[in-house]
Order: sequence, then C-alpha cells, then structure tokens
Amino acid sequence: LPLNYSEDEAFLKMLEAANDRVNDMLKASGSGKSGSTVVAVIVRDMKLHWIAVGDSHIYLYRNGALMQINRDHVYSVVLDEMAARGEISSAQARRDPQRKALTSYIGMGKIEKIDRNIRPLQLRREDRVLLMSDGVFGILTEEEMAAAMKLPVSESSEALHQMIRQKNKAAQDNYTALI
Repeated sequence: LPLNYSEDEAFLKMLEAANDRVNDMLKASGSGKSGSTVVAVIVRDMKLHWIAVGDSHIYLYRNGALMQINRDHVYSVVLDEMAARGEISSAQARRDPQRKALTSYIGMGKIEKIDRNIRPLQLRREDRVLLMSDGVFGILTEEEMAAAMKLPVSESSEALHQMIRQKNKAAQDNYTALI
C-alpha cells in the first residue's frame, strides 16, 4: 500500500486497474460480456477496511456468530425493492429467473456499484474475517459456516472444504474461502 494512499483510495485504485484490465482483455478477445466479483480487506492496527463488488461475501465472525458486512450486487435486491413498493408481488420477485444475476462486477464496463466502509471497523482480539465466493455460501448454511469457524483457524478452512465436498452437489460452483 503506497504511503500516500488511504486504504479507501488504494482499494478504489486497485478496482479501477483490475476493471480496466479485464475490460481491455474482453475487448481485445471479442468474447463479449464476462467478469468477476471482488472482495478485499486490509487489517491494520486491529481496524478492518474492506471493499466488495458483486456477490461474494465478507463476514465478521465474533462471539460465535457470523455477520455479513457487505451487500450483494444482484438483481434480487432490485426485485425485492419492487415488491416492497407493490410494483410486483413477492411471489414474482422470488420466482424471477434472473434473481441471482449480478448487477455490478469487474469487466462490465463502468462498475455500477461498489460497497465499502469509509470508516474502519474496529476488530476485537478473537474476531475473524471470512471472505468467500458464492460457491461457499450458496451451498453451506450460516450455521455450518459458523461451526467451521469455531475450530482453530488452521482447521476452519479445511472444515469448510470438507463440508462442501460432502454435499456432493452435481453442479457445484467453484468456491474460495479465505480466513
């Protein structure tokens, strides 16, 4: 992290550079639309700085409980807001086939939505931060993830991996978890 950048500025520069590179690669290859989600954290002096684009999650594990600290950039958010305003029914919102479609991601041209904290989150000594792709939270329940997080740090990641493998889903999405 360059000394003249705050964590927030560094994250924004990183996102801009990654997005430009992916957009350039897509343009050069003529492959059309593609992209990726991003979650990133910096922990400095027990203060958590984070940024997210897409539907990957950042969780804070504190006192035996998991709490997602970022918002998803998916169409379900739009659908649920439309249902809340009475523009569509709740059933229509739940059944929409595009419900999980990303509304912001790296490689979409200009990034539509960026979720980040402006003020750092103060961490406690026993806190853990869990970053994961949808291949983890789409398969495991929060209770299962919390059970893995109760283990020593050196075992938590392997426990998540084993739980996903035991589910033996035919169409298992790729998955990444970092603690």
